[in-house]
Amino acid sequence: MGLDMYLYAKKAIPASAEGYSQLLAGVEERRVRRANRRFERQDDGYISGYHHGPATLALALQTATGLTMNDHSPHGHVTLHEGILLADVCIGYWRKANAVHHWFVVKVAGGVDECKPVEVTREQLAELHSVCRGVIDHPNTALELLPPKEGSFFGITSCDEHYFDDLRDTVRQLGHALAHDPDVTFIYRASW
Repeated sequence: MGLDMYLYAKKAIPASAEGYSQLLAGVEERRVRRANRRFERQDDGYISGYHHGPATLALALQTATGLTMNDHSPHGHVTLHEGILLADVCIGYWRKANAVHHWFVVKVAGGVDECKPVEVTREQLAELHSVCRGVIDHPNTALELLPPKEGSFFGITSCDEHYFDDLRDTVRQLGHALAHDPDVTFIYRASW
């Protein structure tokens, strides 16, 4: 148990995209299997990237969206809505980076920490990227600009080497996220 944090990129997949037909077939197959079971499973479109291979849905998802799954939590979700495939791809993952989580709660979720998905603008991600770089360059500003946050499962609350490792990782992940095309919507979600 602990604080797990995810950044998703949400994107519509056009029917002309490479991998579209494979994703559509995968979602439809899961929907049929669910209909034949006694108990419904609500997540027909969940795609795990842990089972890599040339014919996996994870590869089709990455090809169709142009988004790369995060290596530490490779997964995504595809839904079919009025003939359009919508994809959420996990492009960022942190574990117990409580200062980063606290920033999302305060700056994006209005101070409410209920582990619910919140939409994050490109500008907000750029701001967090800048704040992290600033604290890395000027460590004495850590408590003022990006303070650690206590919580039952949030990990260490000191500004030690783990804290700065989290910030360097955040700079790397957000740099990757910000490089995506502008038609991507970002979603942050945490669980603990």
